[in-house]
Amino acid sequence: MPEETGEGLKSVNWTTGMLLTPEHFTLQDQYIDNSVGWVLRNCLTATGLVGGGVRLEAAQRGLGVFDPKVDVQDDGTTVNISVRQTRGLTSLGDIVDIDESCVVRRSLPRGDLAGATELLVYLVAGEGKEADPESVGSDDANPNFAALRRNKYTIALGVDADALPHSLAIGKVRRASETLGFELDPRFIPACATLLAHSSLYAGWRALQAEIVLLAGEFAELHRAVARYADQVSRRGIDVRGDTDILAFIERAVMALDTLAYETFDPAMSPFAFFQQVDRCGRRIAVALDLSSSTQSFFQTLTGADASYATLLEEERQALSTRRELSPRDDLRHSMERAEQTIGQLRRLCEALEGKYVDYRINRSIDSLRFLLDRGGEHFYVSVATPGHPQRDGDILTFVFSQMNLTGRHEYRVVLMGDPQGASSWHVGEELRVDLRINSNSGPSRPTSRNIAAEIPGQRNFAMNFDTPPDVATITGLTITVQPGHRVRGALLYQRRLGLIAEGSGPPPLSTPAPSVSPVAQAAPQPTSSPQAHSDQTPMGTPVIKLKKPK
Repeated sequence: MPEETGEGLKSVNWTTGMLLTPEHFTLQDQYIDNSVGWVLRNCLTATGLVGGGVRLEAAQRGLGVFDPKVDVQDDGTTVNISVRQTRGLTSLGDIVDIDESCVVRRSLPRGDLAGATELLVYLVAGEGKEADPESVGSDDANPNFAALRRNKYTIALGVDADALPHSLAIGKVRRASETLGFELDPRFIPACATLLAHSSLYAGWRALQAEIVLLAGEFAELHRAVARYADQVSRRGIDVRGDTDILAFIERAVMALDTLAYETFDPAMSPFAFFQQVDRCGRRIAVALDLSSSTQSFFQTLTGADASYATLLEEERQALSTRRELSPRDDLRHSMERAEQTIGQLRRLCEALEGKYVDYRINRSIDSLRFLLDRGGEHFYVSVATPGHPQRDGDILTFVFSQMNLTGRHEYRVVLMGDPQGASSWHVGEELRVDLRINSNSGPSRPTSRNIAAEIPGQRNFAMNFDTPPDVATITGLTITVQPGHRVRGALLYQRRLGLIAEGSGPPPLSTPAPSVSPVAQAAPQPTSSPQAHSDQTPMGTPVIKLKKPK
């Protein structure tokens, strides 16, 4: 759309009996263009692709049929680019609307692109209009002339600063690593006016929105578990100031995530506003973590078992040092990846705290935990192995841990996981039969069987502890057979570590924990006995298997 002419928003003064000339109709066309352009420039903040618009039916949202259709062909000497479809607004309010009836094409010599590896494809709106060749013959009174006029557009690979306000980015070409020829980058997401404007952007928003809602619910459930735990422990005279501090952090996180879920619910919002809300939520929770010394201390303690928690803390500190702004990006894919990273960090915070306060037997996120806390924090387990693809034979499920090199004379725990998404179908008293065989350098041991019963309502995970025989120096493999196995989805192997969680002292919590509260004390004493003495202590209800090799 051209900029306002000298006539501005003045229209033709149509009067009865006036002498009409073609210039009158030209001025009237300019008045209409100027009026629409004035509204777009001064009243709308949206720029970029518009796709199918904001009034699409729910079934049509996110369909690729509304995405820009750009074809790139490189024959070795010439790069041919054609735009068959795109709809959008430039930053200066120019309307871009191209369909199959008005394809825009351009050919560029490859020599002009020497040294370039990536280039943005722009549609540049020209000044004035041009005759529409497709309308020739549609006017019976003037069959030899074009009956209609259309906006003029040209294709450009990169634009100058003076043409940028009239340009719309619709794609990106890059050099293929194999042929060094130019091809279209399928992952590129151009600037969009709304989250509905591009199928990849809409799909990313839906996935993030679902994760935000789920994470807000998990933080809320974690808040209830910590509050219930702190109440139970405080009745026994144990200091719960650290847990109260962690509870305050979780409360701030719940409020920030719940606000984010509501603020990003409408896909008609602009991508800039969406990513700004995600960035703001991540910063709020980073501030809450910075104000919670007990939460920081807990994560610092975990670094003794997993150094990635130190990286997580450092990333949260860096979030506080960044400036409070979010610059628009040419490629929204980078903004989407940054938002996914922010939500992923918040999930790791939640899962780590769930490992401390949520009973592993009902924890839905146990497969993502790299540690387990049990028996008032006295027992700390670190994930050491995952099995290969399970083998199913009827109702028998077999897990094989292979290519291991684990030292013997340690206490280990195998956790059998149920479906993390569905409702638990186990009833108190129902049993699993588990057969376990240890493989070492000296050969396989005799299998040992044990029945494991569901102990609490809603249980979905089962644990079995075992000690390696004294003559086994190295564990090279482990075979576990479960029956019935139709409600078991996976298995994890943990190794017990000593002395990692020790923040104070106090008696263990209540002997019968609530279904959603893990029996973890605020502080556990430093181990003073030998490792062998500790290996005799086992979490309540967790069967212990001591294997002996056959003579």
